[in-house]
Amino acid sequence: MRIQDALRIMLDACEPPGVVRLPVAAAAGRVTVSDVVARADAPAQPRAVTDGFLVRPEDCAGATPEAPTRLDLAPALVGNDGPGPRRGHAWPVQAGAVVPDAGLAVLPQH
Repeated sequence: MRIQDALRIMLDACEPPGVVRLPVAAAAGRVTVSDVVARADAPAQPRAVTDGFLVRPEDCAGATPEAPTRLDLAPALVGNDGPGPRRGHAWPVQAGAVVPDAGLAVLPQH
């Protein structure tokens, strides 16, 4: 018997599993029938996804390796400490920290 014939016999004998409703905690290792969507954003506030420096994008506009922008380094961000760095300043930030102003950017630290 050819492999293709054996495979066809096996597939013809199988039925797809039915749909089962389960709590999320019991669904580990299963495939969803449709998208699972959270009821609320998580995390609720914007957060840095990498270690780096919080900056105001307008301070870095036009910066290139040949003509870098120089920024003063402000003290590290602690918690949700104020509106963010002043113009011309950068704040060190760790991954996971709250970004206090949605208009800020995180420059990754390499």
